[in-house]
Amino acid sequence: MDSTANVTLQYCNTPQCKICRLQKLDENPNFHSSLAFNTYQLNKNGSCKTRNCIYMISCSVENCHLKNIGFTTTMLNKRLAGHRANILNGTEGCIMLDHFTKFHNICDMVIKPIDICDAKVLRDREKYWMQKLNSIYPYGLNSRIDIQGIHDAHEHVRNGDVIYKTFNTVKNNRTKKGSGVNRQTRPFPAGTAQVPNLNDFDPQTFINNCTINVSHSVNKHCRMLLMRLKLPEVRQLVIYVSKLLTSELANYTYNQFLLFMIRDLCLYRLTIKQEEKPKKNIKYIMITHVNGLIEEINLNKVIKSRDSLDRFPGDKEYLLKTGTSYKYSKTIRNSVTNYSKVAKNIEIPAQCKCMDYVQYVDSHLGHVITGNMEIINNIEIRNLLYKGLNFREKQPHNIQKAQASVQSGIDKFIDDCSVTLKINKQMFSSWKKFILQRVLDDLKKNSNTHSAYRVLDQAENKSFLKDFHEHFVIVPVDKAAKNIGIICKVFYIQVLKKEVQESGNFVITSETTTSIISRYDNI
Repeated sequence: MDSTANVTLQYCNTPQCKICRLQKLDENPNFHSSLAFNTYQLNKNGSCKTRNCIYMISCSVENCHLKNIGFTTTMLNKRLAGHRANILNGTEGCIMLDHFTKFHNICDMVIKPIDICDAKVLRDREKYWMQKLNSIYPYGLNSRIDIQGIHDAHEHVRNGDVIYKTFNTVKNNRTKKGSGVNRQTRPFPAGTAQVPNLNDFDPQTFINNCTINVSHSVNKHCRMLLMRLKLPEVRQLVIYVSKLLTSELANYTYNQFLLFMIRDLCLYRLTIKQEEKPKKNIKYIMITHVNGLIEEINLNKVIKSRDSLDRFPGDKEYLLKTGTSYKYSKTIRNSVTNYSKVAKNIEIPAQCKCMDYVQYVDSHLGHVITGNMEIINNIEIRNLLYKGLNFREKQPHNIQKAQASVQSGIDKFIDDCSVTLKINKQMFSSWKKFILQRVLDDLKKNSNTHSAYRVLDQAENKSFLKDFHEHFVIVPVDKAAKNIGIICKVFYIQVLKKEVQESGNFVITSETTTSIISRYDNI
């Protein structure tokens, strides 16, 4: 719908016009949806005598958010007169009738056109605006509808079915990852009540908060609060509201609008399914990152080049859907820790060295058990351990190793292609030769000399670690500095032996691994 800044809505000022006599025309050409509070505007100039239009009946009572959407081919003033006569005669639809007789007064009813259009599209436009402005019960006063197989919204809701899914649902503006603001901690709009924590959640307090300090509409305010609840809180709330509704269904009350809306939103939250992202059928060429030269190769660009595609013996689309992935070389963990070697060869050292490190001895156990890296006298080893067991030392640039790593990845990819595409491996020889030559050319262009100082390759550091491992065990430990713990080897082995030999959890056996497994095959 085109929006025009100069669109106006005016009284016709004729003596016979009931809208003019009762002053029941809403002259504001702008109107809002009740859930998102989006603003829309009448598309053409209108008055009490406007024909062929979609109209909106709303309630003039302050903070009453309920509205009814309809269409008329006659003049607007005659359509309002028809609604008023039906209400006075008791023949209007139950939702409109109850609202303007039991809860509010017929004098509170105001009307205005919101979309002036061709008579042929009126029914479709009526459905469009019911959904756009969220006027379907319990969010509004429209009950008789024909949308998505629903004919009576009132009955639909009473049966526990969801109306909210018929709307163009409002997307939740999720915060960016790492912003420090999430569903639990982000602040509510100014003037709104904070949602209680899960342990303190009280459904009745939540219901009360839905009508406190409402800045726009109760619908929007309620939806914002409810969409921030955690699912366990939503389950607790829907059970509580359902019990309230059971006690109130016999006597129709204005409070049911709010309760049915809360239940509808809860059911929507509990039944909505996250759309599954389509799986991308991508194959990867896995390359081991042996040294920094690997980063100089744009393998993804090479394999998808025109020359590469021309030489590839299989489906070109298969190659175009192929990506490049890298796996890193080993960390320092296996080189600096020795707990697994100790477990395989449980021999208690002849002498305990704990007295040489008194400041690190545990007062209760009488042995060294510490996460303090200061116990390591070798500064280079200590600084290396400060970086954590998942640290990788840089490798010196080596063209041969980089090329061999790429070739290994290409060979594995060809093996997979041969099986998937049912093509003999020999057919890939021309393509493989081209790829490896392009890779070698890239490596030679960037083969600047790069010498990497590796702490664990130094003879002095190797000797220190060997001597240190003779008396201490370096193990990964949670909540220690860099997750590393240092334990006296004598004490470590004593505890291991006690656990294995005296706990009753293990039995010494001469059986082979295969025979043990075979005994439990049928279990």
